[in-house]
Amino acid sequence: PPDGSPSCSVLPAMNYSSLNLTCSWPGGLPPPSLRWTTNLLAQGGAWLGGEGAWPANNVSVLQSGSQTSNNSLFTCLGIHPALNTSTQCTARAWSPYGEPVCSAYAPGKNQYLLLSCSWEGGSPRAVVWWEVPKEEGRGQEVETSNILVLRSNSTQNGQAYTCYAKHPLDTRTRTCSLVPVSKPYILLSDASPAEGSSVWLRCGLENGTEPLFFVWEHETYNGLVSTVSQGNRRVFNMTEVNRNQTGWYRCGARNQVNQERSDRIWLDIIFGPDIPKIDVTPYSVTDRGYSAQERQAVSLLCQAQSNPPSQYVWFYNNSQVYTGPQFTITRILRMNTGTYACQAQNTYLNTRSLKTINLTVYYPPDGSPSCSVLPAMNYSSLNLTCSWPGGLPPPSLRWTTNLLAQ
Repeated sequence: PPDGSPSCSVLPAMNYSSLNLTCSWPGGLPPPSLRWTTNLLAQGGAWLGGEGAWPANNVSVLQSGSQTSNNSLFTCLGIHPALNTSTQCTARAWSPYGEPVCSAYAPGKNQYLLLSCSWEGGSPRAVVWWEVPKEEGRGQEVETSNILVLRSNSTQNGQAYTCYAKHPLDTRTRTCSLVPVSKPYILLSDASPAEGSSVWLRCGLENGTEPLFFVWEHETYNGLVSTVSQGNRRVFNMTEVNRNQTGWYRCGARNQVNQERSDRIWLDIIFGPDIPKIDVTPYSVTDRGYSAQERQAVSLLCQAQSNPPSQYVWFYNNSQVYTGPQFTITRILRMNTGTYACQAQNTYLNTRSLKTINLTVYYPPDGSPSCSVLPAMNYSSLNLTCSWPGGLPPPSLRWTTNLLAQ
């Protein structure tokens, strides 16, 4: 008889659509008789080459089908005339668990992208292969390896990279895909929110295999760019927005395969007006406010932070006198003394703010001082009188000291 016992193996056949069952028991004279036991048929398998009968040879091809078990035990029976009893060997085949898994990795300086596909478990091992998206002027390409190497800039078209997996016990061809992220776009709840309100920005994405990672950037008026949010949430919420958050916003999206950035979108925060600031030219301050010399040109400039820019209205003693930021009196007179108020208006928000100042116009008395000398104290003394009526403030009068020297 041959030495030992039969040896069994199960291998894929016919492009992984069937199982090749091989049973061998070398040696012996005459050669042993080998056959697969009929309980294999009871498991629902169908062999190629016959209808309803089991092949007597030691090599058989078993088609996978809807009746093929996902976990099958195959037994080969060996018989030899020199042995009183038969001997056997077994081989097991089972399908991988779950579904194929796709992953991507960018080594080194991200010049290349490695796409990996696996469908672990199962015996015999499943076969996997990649299908490369169509490129312009070229057809579909197939990469028979479980690793697909791409240049990092070759994923810009947003098409899927699909891995196919096949096992002899499974009638279906399983797949997993890696889809590059498409160019994001931004949805904005309110492009012109009022200061203090809430706003959300959503990073829209047509394609892209998860997990996805999002980055939000803010660019100010002067071009300063900062990251304001990042993570796996595509919505960026802004509560109680303020004027400093006005500017350009852009979102970036990335996954294992690639990354893309959206176009910029402008967020215009509406605010104001703040309390106005009034600048008086020429500048002269007193304890009662501002002052000016009669017949001077006086300019009043009103400024209030506001978006959109404020509209300005000037009032003199509660009566409207001018519209615009700068109110100029080319030749101011004493009758122009009084209260000046600037009202700033935000026509978008229908809000107002007011600033009031006092302006006093100084003017000299008419003519020149008038002097008189009269007797006093029963003609024992002189009463020197100097007067200069009018003027604001009243003029300062004093006798010169050379009088005392005499």
